[in-house]
Amino acid sequence: MNSSDAEEVLLVGRRLKRLREELSDEGVQLIESAFWDDAKLDDAKAVTLERNLLDEVMHARYPPVHEGRRPSYGALLLPTLHIEADAFDGIAELVEIDGNVSLSRARSLSNGRTSFLVRSLDQSLALAEISSGEEITLVERLPKLGALAVQRLANGSVKFFARTHLYVWENDEWSVKPYAHLEISDLVDLVQRGSTKVGGALLDISLHLLSARHIGATLVWLLDGQSSDLVERFSRQGESPGAELNVVHFSHAEILATVLASVDGACVIEQDGTVAIVEVHLGNSARSMEVISPEHGTRHTSAKRFSFDENRVLVFVVSQDGPVTVFSDGMSLLELGGIGAFRASVVAHNPSQAAEVSCELTELTCSRCMKALACEVTTFEGWNEVESVSCPICGEPNLATYVGVDARVIPVKPWGGPPGYRGD
Repeated sequence: MNSSDAEEVLLVGRRLKRLREELSDEGVQLIESAFWDDAKLDDAKAVTLERNLLDEVMHARYPPVHEGRRPSYGALLLPTLHIEADAFDGIAELVEIDGNVSLSRARSLSNGRTSFLVRSLDQSLALAEISSGEEITLVERLPKLGALAVQRLANGSVKFFARTHLYVWENDEWSVKPYAHLEISDLVDLVQRGSTKVGGALLDISLHLLSARHIGATLVWLLDGQSSDLVERFSRQGESPGAELNVVHFSHAEILATVLASVDGACVIEQDGTVAIVEVHLGNSARSMEVISPEHGTRHTSAKRFSFDENRVLVFVVSQDGPVTVFSDGMSLLELGGIGAFRASVVAHNPSQAAEVSCELTELTCSRCMKALACEVTTFEGWNEVESVSCPICGEPNLATYVGVDARVIPVKPWGGPPGYRGD
């Protein structure tokens, strides 16, 4: 080994040490507990997989420079000893790599867009060709393959697709967001209606396609009735999307994103996921403008007020700078963005010891905005502190007082059933 090679080995070692410490400090979990359980990893396999993952993240962060640029790149990491071709059927086309090819040469075959290096625990290598390396595609396909992925984009950002979360390194810092569709069950339980398949698709399109491309958008999903019922709520009626699109068809997501990137206004989605209208301008009543203050910007404020006026819908708002917010009844039920998931109006405390947990639901009406709400309080035996919660819609203080460690204010919907019950 010459002096140049020795210096390179030392540099790699120092970078690996710094990267391991950085990932630990930033809370990036290379192997989440859910993946550990699903893949049935023993300690030896977990150590090897973690080493492969760390190696790939470092390569994505510091790829070799060629002609003044660092190329895009992608790798799929398998938790299995060998690469099983059958596992890729219907997901990607597997291309064999000569067993004598070095890892560095094999990496040069991957562009992180349509081709990904595949590594197994025994260090076997292959190349996976897929139709698209878009974030939404990988979120949809990786669980089917049982793989984790590391991707470097042309702009230099790095994405690590774990079991339930996506970690993104951009502008010299890490952020994390959950896979959006995993949040839909809790959301539809809150509003007691709606298909998890349609809702999950809308969340994935919002967070993993529109947000990933920095496309601002508003999606109005009807939970009851038809889009024609909302005509008088619009200040501009909008138009047909020009094609028969449905959000549950994965292939339609790209078409919808293309449409939304080229028009203003909201997009209305029927109960079954059919894209009914685009370029709609949402109308707001004088009452909603009185009780709901401007929030973030015109898009958020209009959507929040519209959901206050029309309680048969969920309104998904995608910010150009990333976060996704879901509004209902004039309040935010879910926020997805750079710090994970925030669920509606939760006030929480963490007692050091808890004996018996109990939960109580109380229905109430805000004296200012007059919305029917429910306050769900969780408490523990022996907990005696009195807390209060404000109205999440209009901000009216002291909406309810309670003795407990957690309080969540949620809307009461017009179709009956206690909050948290979904009658489909």
